[in-house]
Amino acid sequence: MSMSHREISVSGIRNERWLASLLTQGTHDTCLPLAHYLGYSPNRFYSFNAFKAGGVGKTDVIMQMFHSRSAMFPEQINISCKKLMAENHNGFGHIHKTTIASYQRKWNFDGIIERCLNVYAGNIITENGRKGLYFDHEYFEPYQEYIKYFFRSNFDQIFHDIFKGRSTTKPQYFAVTADTGLSKLLFVAPIDDVIEYMKGDRTIKFGKKSTKQNLCLGNVTMYSKRSTGQLQFKTNYKPMLKEIKHKFRIFTFDTEG
Repeated sequence: MSMSHREISVSGIRNERWLASLLTQGTHDTCLPLAHYLGYSPNRFYSFNAFKAGGVGKTDVIMQMFHSRSAMFPEQINISCKKLMAENHNGFGHIHKTTIASYQRKWNFDGIIERCLNVYAGNIITENGRKGLYFDHEYFEPYQEYIKYFFRSNFDQIFHDIFKGRSTTKPQYFAVTADTGLSKLLFVAPIDDVIEYMKGDRTIKFGKKSTKQNLCLGNVTMYSKRSTGQLQFKTNYKPMLKEIKHKFRIFTFDTEG
């Protein structure tokens, strides 16, 4: 049975709090090997802790390492977190979601691209009364190459923004929790390695195989979230965990089920 959006959100928050507990010194969850991997050393630091970030850009958990008991300015490690459940066989997960207006401010696309994206997301009703058209609809035929040209020209900036954001607390690491119900595998890697994998061969195309409904950018797909009129970027995390497994440190934890 698939999880509702609310259940997915609650599960994600619990995962972030769990990761923060692993990186808080002195708790029964403290994972020293993970702290060491992220830069902690008892020869350099007095203590470390972590906390769930409250909507700070793309950073979900912040780890702090203090040089002394009275240190006021700890060194900080920012982590972006994802969670995969055992029942999620295809491994698809969220990367970034916001309004077209927000993306326009970031990427400065012109009126043609803006209108096409709004038609795709269902914010504009076309002349024939259709709302929420996929890219394989004839409406987009005059614009398909131009849409691909825009995303190709802004490829690196787009990947930077959807994975790191533009806040001052950009994540340096990417963590994926694979939860089987009986155990958890925590995969952690520098986020730049994850971004390079997600760029794939830098191909930009409409859809996969016989369908041309959505826009694919490397290993990422852009979808329309028509209930809110937003764009959403998603990917399948499972192939990444296999194909660049050597880039990740993997930590195993038993759970009570």
